[in-house]
Order: sequence, then C-alpha cells, then structure tokens
Amino acid sequence: MTIVQLYVLSTIALARNEAADSVVGIIFGVAVVLVLPFIVWHARRVEAVRRRLRKFFGLRYRERPVVARSFSMFDVPNVRRAVEAFVAEQQATLECLTVLSGVGLQSDKLGPAAPVFRQMDIDVDEREDCLTNPLYLITNGTKRWAVVIAGISSYGHSEPSMEVMSDTRDDSSACIESLRKLMRIHSIYRGKVISLDGQASGLNDYDQQPGHGQSQVKFHRLPSVSGDAIILPHDTMRRIQRNTVGFFKNVKRLKQRGFSAKRGLLFHGPPGTGKTRTACWLTHSLPGVTVLLVTGEQLWNIKECCRMARELTPAMLILEDVDLIATRRDQSFQTTTLHQLMNEMDGLDSDVEILFLLTTNQPDQIESALSNRPGRIDQAIGFPLPDEACRRRLMELYSGGSTLVINDWTHLLRKTAGASPAFIKELVRKAAMIAVETEAVDQDSLILTEDNLSEALREMTSGDGSLTRRITGFSSEPANSD
Repeated sequence: MTIVQLYVLSTIALARNEAADSVVGIIFGVAVVLVLPFIVWHARRVEAVRRRLRKFFGLRYRERPVVARSFSMFDVPNVRRAVEAFVAEQQATLECLTVLSGVGLQSDKLGPAAPVFRQMDIDVDEREDCLTNPLYLITNGTKRWAVVIAGISSYGHSEPSMEVMSDTRDDSSACIESLRKLMRIHSIYRGKVISLDGQASGLNDYDQQPGHGQSQVKFHRLPSVSGDAIILPHDTMRRIQRNTVGFFKNVKRLKQRGFSAKRGLLFHGPPGTGKTRTACWLTHSLPGVTVLLVTGEQLWNIKECCRMARELTPAMLILEDVDLIATRRDQSFQTTTLHQLMNEMDGLDSDVEILFLLTTNQPDQIESALSNRPGRIDQAIGFPLPDEACRRRLMELYSGGSTLVINDWTHLLRKTAGASPAFIKELVRKAAMIAVETEAVDQDSLILTEDNLSEALREMTSGDGSLTRRITGFSSEPANSD
C-alpha cells in the first residue's frame, strides 16, 4: 500500500468521524494522518535490512541459528580488528552495514541507522572512533556469517554482546569463538602498560568514560630506566633478572617440559631502596609482555585485573605496597580484597604465563598465608640499603652532567652509611643547589665538590632534618642484605 493510498483512507475515516460529530473520532483521524507516514517510513527502512539478509541467507533467514556472547566495553576497539583478521583467515569478503544500536539479528526492530561512533583510548594520547552499531556480512563462497554488535547504549550502561548467525549452529559457535580468540590476539592492550580505575558495578563493566560506576582502562608511558641505572648488589640484580627477564624468555620451554608458567615474586626492603624503580625498568625490559599496574585504589579491583591479565598473556601484574591489603588478619579490614588476591593466585592454571610482582616496605606485616605458601610467592628478593660501592655509583649516576670533585671518597661514603638511593638522589640535587649559588657565569659544567655534598648532608640531617631522613630513607645503620 502506498503512502498516497494510506492518506486517502485516513482522510475518508476523518470525514466519517466529522460527519458523526465525534470529537474522539476527529482526534483519532488526525493521529492516523500524522503517524502513518512515519510508520510506513520505518517499515520500509526495516524491510531494507531484511531484504538484504534474505538475499544473503535466503527467504527464511530468521530461522537460522544465532549464538550470542557478551564481552567487555573495553573490547569494543578490538571487535573490528578481530573481524578483519577472521575475514583474512577465511579468505572471505566483508560487507559492513550500520543498524539500530542494541538490536539483535532476530529482532523485529532490526533496521538501518546512521553510523554511531564511540571515541576510545587505544594508547597514551591516542584515540580511535569505534563503530558501535555494525552489521558485518561475511562470506567465503561456501559459508556465510552475519555478525552484529548489540547492547551498546549511548552512555555505555548496558553490557555489549556479539551475535553471530550462520547456516548451522556449529558454524555460528565456531565463528564466535574464533572472533573472541582473535580479539585477544589483536587486542590494543597487548604488550602495553595499563591499569584499571573507577568503581566496579559488575563482572564485565569496563568503560573508558569516567563515571557511571564503571572501570576505566588507562594507558601509561612510564619513564625510561636503563639497566645501568639500577644500582644493586650483583647477586640481587642477578636474581631479579633470572626471575623476571629470564623467566619470560624461557617460559615456553619450561611449559614444554611440564613446569608451571605462573610465578609470584616479592620485592621487599626499606623505603627508597629502588623497588619501584626496578619495576619500572622491568616494564621496558619485557617486550611483548602486558603489564597491569595495581596500586592503591586499584587493589580492590584485583579480580578484574587478573581476569584481564589472563586474556593478555604473557602478562605481569605489579602490585605495589601489597601490605596495604595483605597485613595480618587481626590488623586489616580489607579481608575481602585479600581473599580475592589469594584466590586469584591459587586459581590460575599452571600453564598461564603470568608473573605476580608484589612490593612491600614491611615484609613482616605480610600475612603468612600469602608469603609462605608455595604457588603464591615463589621468590622473595630483598632490596638492601646500598653499600659503599653502590653509594658511590649512585652519586655518580645522579650527578648527571655535573662533574664530581671528591678528594676523599672513603670519608664521604662513611658519612652516608645507611642512606637509601632516594636519599642519595636528593643529596646530590641539594649539593647542586648549593654549588650553583657560587658557580662562575661562564662555567661550562657544574662542579660538585665534597664540601657541597657535606653541606647538603648537614642540612638534610640536622635540626628538623630528622623528618627528611625518614621520608627519603636514611637509616641510622645500614641494613644487611638478605
């Protein structure tokens, strides 16, 4: 029936109602005249999509099996990448339509719509407009698949899902499993340094927009730290490299020989001894390894962080200051978070390539259930306060482009016994502040003398310097190496 015919019928109905002098009839007639054009327009739009699907699958396309699977909001950028990889694997052709958001393949409401994009982070300072209402039609000549993304609202409240229609249920299931696998393989988060932020409201609630009670995936570009900048005793450095860089380098060979691929490592030592700096160096020394930072407020979200790590293996989770949640039970109210951490560490399959790297300033506060049971922590590595040789290397490192003029290294190093790397860094900076006050205007390089360093040391340790000592890490006596 054409629009003109509908208008004629509507007008006749309106005339009859007017003849009957019926107010209700007049209102009804006017409503029919106003609404019918929209109904016809919408029906034609819906029919256009149905006509395309009938041409693709056959007249009774709605009787074909559909398999659906939910996924996380943060995986929206990975959908297109997975579809393109699937098309390449199948040597297939791809056609992309845009349909009404949130509508499934068998819905009566399935119809065309303008493209809707959602801007999402795909790296540090890099964003991508992701199509949120696509209908992909894929064919390789012998098999056909229709893939639609449903459930993505304008504000990201609902859980998105992927629906696949094919000739058989097995084909639909195989396609959706392949797409899920390809989403992990080609994930924009793979090999990056990321963290989860926000407040969880459900198992799959990941949103890259703040608010709505959902988590936010953040990318990080940590400062570059070279191995030469990690000043530790030789034995300590050797153990760190073997249990991290060496572990990931040889993990596949270990798996082939029946050994576990998961590992738990604990860095412990006084504040300022280089635990965080070493962890930062590791993020640049493990190419291809996904790093998830779990610090402070993210500790409550450990379950979701571990679930994400499992999908992005090989992965390393860095949990800083784990004593905040893993103190003795009688001292902590965070028992739920502690239980989740232990359950995640216990529950991983032995072939999952994940390294848990925990740091703490208070190893004595760590609950025995976390630190003593094999399978949770496999190796504890102590970060001692630097000895004389390390303190000299640290001063030379932190002096940067300045020139150190030290007549009596032995005396200077004896006075700094018990100083942490963080304290020495500030000591050299303070000495530079003192030296720059008297340097010649035309002097090419800043010269740091023993007197400059001694004056800086007195300023940092005398009077109210006791607080500075505690903040930057200056023990009265040097700690022993483990």
